[in-house]
Amino acid sequence: GGSCDLSEENVHNVSGVFKLFLREMEEPLLPYAFFDPLVHHLDACDPEQLTPEELSGLCDLLSPLPPTNKALLLRVLRFCALVASHSEENRMPSRNVA
Repeated sequence: GGSCDLSEENVHNVSGVFKLFLREMEEPLLPYAFFDPLVHHLDACDPEQLTPEELSGLCDLLSPLPPTNKALLLRVLRFCALVASHSEENRMPSRNVA
């Protein structure tokens, strides 16, 4: 894919377009069949302090995702981690980003 420079754009407009994109997807980024197993897995652990075994289980749950969903989810999670890493400036710790 190509790239575009959004540095001059209003952050609220960019996030609004992204949220619209996610809402307009035919099936959610995490398809319905993944929801209950994922919630069950995350309820059984502390998502902010995952053990290697819990992380492995999470990866196992997500491995059957369609390739495009998996690629987009990875980008979204990396972006969320980047936003949370600047929480001192933007007041968006991981709990707020989620």
